[in-house]
Order: sequence, then structure tokens, then C-alpha cells
Amino acid sequence: MAAIDLEKYHHKLQDDTLFFSKHCLYIKTKEGTIVPFEVNKAQAYLHEQLEKQLHETGKIRAFVIKGRQQGCSTYISARFYHKATRIGGKAVYILAHDLDTTNKLFDIAKRYHDRCPAPARPATKASNRKELKFNEIESNYYVGTAGSGAGGRGGTVQYFHGSEVAFWNNTDEIQTGVMQSVPDLPGTEIVLESTANGPKGMFYNLIQQALKGKSEYIVVFIPWFWQDEYKKELPDDFQITEDEQDLKDTYDLTDEQIYWRRMKIEEFEGREWKFKQEYPNNVQEAFQTSGTSLFSGEKIMRARTCDYKDKQAPLVIGVDPAREGDRTVICFRRGREMPVIYTYEKMDEMLLAGKLAKAIETYDPHMVNIDVGLGYGTIDRLRELGYSSIVNDVHFGSKPIDETYLNKRAEMYLSLKKWLDEPSVNIPNDEKIHQDLAAIPDFIETSSGKIQIIDKKKIKEESGFSPDIVDAMALTFAFPVRRKNSQKYKQKQTQPELKSRRTNLKTSNNSQFRLNKNF
Repeated sequence: MAAIDLEKYHHKLQDDTLFFSKHCLYIKTKEGTIVPFEVNKAQAYLHEQLEKQLHETGKIRAFVIKGRQQGCSTYISARFYHKATRIGGKAVYILAHDLDTTNKLFDIAKRYHDRCPAPARPATKASNRKELKFNEIESNYYVGTAGSGAGGRGGTVQYFHGSEVAFWNNTDEIQTGVMQSVPDLPGTEIVLESTANGPKGMFYNLIQQALKGKSEYIVVFIPWFWQDEYKKELPDDFQITEDEQDLKDTYDLTDEQIYWRRMKIEEFEGREWKFKQEYPNNVQEAFQTSGTSLFSGEKIMRARTCDYKDKQAPLVIGVDPAREGDRTVICFRRGREMPVIYTYEKMDEMLLAGKLAKAIETYDPHMVNIDVGLGYGTIDRLRELGYSSIVNDVHFGSKPIDETYLNKRAEMYLSLKKWLDEPSVNIPNDEKIHQDLAAIPDFIETSSGKIQIIDKKKIKEESGFSPDIVDAMALTFAFPVRRKNSQKYKQKQTQPELKSRRTNLKTSNNSQFRLNKNF
């Protein structure tokens, strides 16, 4: 019986990274003590997401966005040390953004190796400030600095960890160097992690592509409030502000976490945007700069997690037809809920007209507002089909109803903002929608005092994408809609109900919800 137990123990050490880490590896805590490595909540979640991708695709390609000092590098170092020492002929390459971090990451790996129990520790041929070479199993573990783009170019690497990637220099050389040294084969792993450094650079651009589903990489987000130590004892005179209460309700925070956050913002000289960059609540907030967005990140997240239903409200459809390189987007709004938003990468005018005609017949909307810019053919066809009474052409540059605004676009965007600021509004829980909303800069005023929204072309230049989803959402506010309470309208509720496919933010802050592309 003992022999069977010993065999099981051996296989667990060989195959289970978390089991191996707990029984063989040691870390230095923030207090300076040396203890066995047991993963925290952030590390356990990262492990779960990487293992899931490995199971589904046979390899790992992942971006990790996280706050300060959450242990992601410590976990990845343990993961790769485990693989390099259990499987022969493997090469690990760790690339940090500066020399100081390089040395710290190697110290972590060296401590793993030096304190690993002798039966589980392979012999080393080389052990210096940059490399562990396990000569008997022909594996090696190497740490370098991103200051030299040529690092890692000379050989094949099976496991590559990029640390604080948003702060790398020589990104072009690195992309064509070490990142190309990892073969596109089963069992290989690339994990690029970082705190954010503004909406710019290679890390930001690659993550935006991944969020759009245009790369094989997954995006793993680790929120700051998962760290047990990120809380502070409350003073006797503590009083929570209205904005802090919103945060507390949205992310299920404690007063102690809120107070810790408040004190950190004071350390950043009151710059809340800096706290959001270093300790983000969500993916989009991580890349916020000192500039502000028209739409509050907290209000967006609150709407994403709200389940309010407004079945008695009239249905309005907003349609933003595609321009070159853009998406066609159809948004359904029923009072204080947007149950469904559809996106299409390719869509011609007649096919769009057919889909809208089917939606009109199925759901009997109060009105359908279509951007006239590239929607002439669709609008004409719908009117030919007899829907003239509910189909409206909307020109974003036309005169607004309220002369406070420069044009119709500004009026619709600010109406959408006021709607999102309400406490009980419901939008799909999706990163793409959040990304589009977060990309819109705050409004500005013209010399004559009119409210204006930054030109869409400029937004596209700065963010790298066109916020078509926001345009479709805003189009549902093109004209006033009176709530109907008549018996006739109530009878319409027997029509098929619009279903919203949602994800659970509390279990996954990196929700990969895909917008439904079929009616």
C-alpha cells in the first residue's frame, strides 16, 4: 500500500504544478519570511485560466493584466521551473523590463532550486546571475533584460515569460527575436504579463487585438481587490463617499478595502487615474490615462452586472451600418435595458435590410433609427417593404433637438451618458462593449459654448479601432420615446422575448462573451 502511495505522490510531483509548488518550492513573503509556496487567489485563478487554455488548445498563449505585487511573476516562475525540471530538453526564457527586475526574478528561481528537496532537485552544470543549466536532463532556465532586443534570438525556447511587458524597450526587435524562438507546437507556452502603462505600445495593441478575437492569445485579468492584504483598518471618523459606495456595490468591496484604496490615491497625490492604472478594477480601467472618458468605468461595470428588466417599455433599435474596416452594429434598447447587441464584420445593405425586416416582424419595435451615412440602401429598402412609419434616417452632423449641443451626435452621446449614469440600467456583460465606451473622451465645449464630442476619426486614430458599438447604442436615443401603457402594447409582450447572454463577472473578470451574430 505504501508503495502505491509513494507512486501517486511521485506522479503528483511530476504532473501537478500547484502540488509541486506547495511541497518543493519556497518563497519570500512581503514580510521577509521564507515559507512553502501556496498560491493566493490571483495565482490560483491565473493557473486555472492557463490550464484551461492548455487543455483546449494544447498550448498556452496568454496576456495577463494585473495590479501591483499580486504574485503573477512568482507563479509563472514556479510553473516554468516545474516544467523545466520535470521534463527533459526544455528551455525557459524569462525577459524582464529592467536589470533590477531581472535580478529579482532570477533570485526567485534560484531560491526555488536551492531549497527544493534533493530527491526532486536536478543537478546543475551552471548557476550564475542569469542561468540555471540542468545538465543531466538537458534543460535550462535563463533570465534576460529587455534592454537588448537580441536576447533569446539564438535558440529554441519552449516556455517564455515576459514580465512587465508594457514597459519594454526595443519591442520590434523582441517580437522578431525571442518571441519567434518559441515554436508553434503543442506544449509550448508564452505568458506576457504587466501592469498597464497607458493606451499605447506593443502590450496595449496586442491586448486590443486579443479582445477583438483577432489573435490566439487569451486575456487574463487580475483585479487588485483579490489581494487579502489590500485593506486598511478604518479610522473612527470614516465616512464613505457616494462614488466609493458605487465602487463598493459594484465590486462587492469592504469598507476596509475602500479605505485602503483612498489612502493609495492620496499617495498618488490625489491622481485617481494613476491608482486605476496601478490597481485596476477591470481591463479597460487598466489602460486609462490622466484624460477622462465620457462614460464612467464604474457606471459601465454597474450596468454590465445589473439584471434589471424593463418589459413594459417600447423597443427601439439603433443601427450603425459598416464603413470600410468597421463593423455593422445593431442595438436593441427597451427602456432601461439593452438586452442584445449584434455585431457583423461583413454586411451589405440588402442583407442588413433583410435582417432588420425580420427583427421588425418578430419584435414589433417602436422605431428603428439608422445612421444615414452608409445606410441609404437599407433605409430605402425597408421603406419599400412598408416600414416607413417606424424607420428613421439619422445624420450625426444634423441639427439637434436641444441647441445646447453642437450636433445630433453630441446630443445622442450625452443622452446615452445620462442613461448609463442611472442606477438601474442593464447592458450585456461584454468586454467589447466596455472597450468601445471607454474609448470615448469626455465632451468639450466650442467657443460658442456648445457641447461637442471628439471627431470619430481622431478616436479611431488614438484607440486603434472605431467605436461602432457606441454609435449604435447612441442611435437608440436619436428621438424621444414615450412609454406606452395601453392594452394594445401589453399584448405585444407575447412576442418572443429578447434574450441577453451574460457572463458572471464575480467568477471571471476576463469574460470572453462573444456577441451573438444570429437573430
